[in-house]
Amino acid sequence: MNDDVTLLRQTITQGEEVSDEIVDRLGDRRVTALISAALAEAARRRFTSASLEEIKAYADNLLVRFRNSSGGVKPLHAELLIRAAITGDPSLIEPLSGEEVLSMCFLLVYAIMSEEKLDPLAENAYIDGVIAEADSY
Repeated sequence: MNDDVTLLRQTITQGEEVSDEIVDRLGDRRVTALISAALAEAARRRFTSASLEEIKAYADNLLVRFRNSSGGVKPLHAELLIRAAITGDPSLIEPLSGEEVLSMCFLLVYAIMSEEKLDPLAENAYIDGVIAEADSY
């Protein structure tokens, strides 16, 4: 299994608790591309026809769901990242630091994809799609 696949599998099963070794081998640019693509795909799956209110409610619920998260959950950041992922509008996340974006992306990918309960075939298809999208960045 290559590092791209390992990082994505760890993200959808463990959230932010991914291997530092793999992150170091992949490098910041590749990790950012993979996690951005993972969030874009996850958000498109979860929020296909969601209203702004539904996205806000989901983001607010993350406070309860991840109240013990090491980085803390900021619902506004989650909302902005989900909206940016769905619309492809990077200006939505301009107020956020790179560290805030990456940390929240890991959490959101885990949050959304853990709800999906994918079988192995569907998980492989998701990962293949994410890698293909990351390669296009």
